Amino acid sequence: MDKKRSVIASDKKDLPRELRRIADTTFDRIWKFYFNTKTRIDLTEKEEEIRQRWEYVWTLSTDIMTRREIVLQLRSTYQITERQAYEDIINAWNLFGNPQDQVRKARREILSDILLKAMNKADKDSEYKALEKLALRYSRINGLDIDNKNDQLADFIKGLKPHTIIITGDPKSLQREADELMEGVEDIDSEVIEDNE
Repeated sequence: MDKKRSVIASDKKDLPRELRRIADTTFDRIWKFYFNTKTRIDLTEKEEEIRQRWEYVWTLSTDIMTRREIVLQLRSTYQITERQAYEDIINAWNLFGNPQDQVRKARREILSDILLKAMNKADKDSEYKALEKLALRYSRINGLDIDNKNDQLADFIKGLKPHTIIITGDPKSLQREADELMEGVEDIDSEVIEDNE
């Protein structure tokens, strides 16, 4: 325990970067601007510009845009480098959350709606092969085929029969074989270390 205390009390250059810093990063200050309810954070002009870019990134992310499209839009709107645009995307998603999961769900809903309309049209037109293909796509997109796979696995497991292992031999020969297996196996010295040490 004294070693740990001496490391903390030693020169700050030995500490990880997070422990050495004495001032908040830009991300820390913008995070506090949104989420710290105890004190009011006044952002600098540069921090305010960055905050607005991050909000813009998040807004673009919710508009079903790819990461590349967001980068191009950011670069043209704010005249920043491509690297900075990608960093802004990462920081915005770390700050506000990644809306891509919701976008994926929205895309699934849009596609499901299109497939349902196509299925209704195929049913009215008596196009049963097309209806079957559309129904399979719809079930795959919405995970309806997963239940069927789980049912197949459950049926397979139910069909398994337990195995019986029969060991034949007299106790002396079994003991002799166990002793032969244990030859060459040595115990090692060990020491139990408790958490409070």
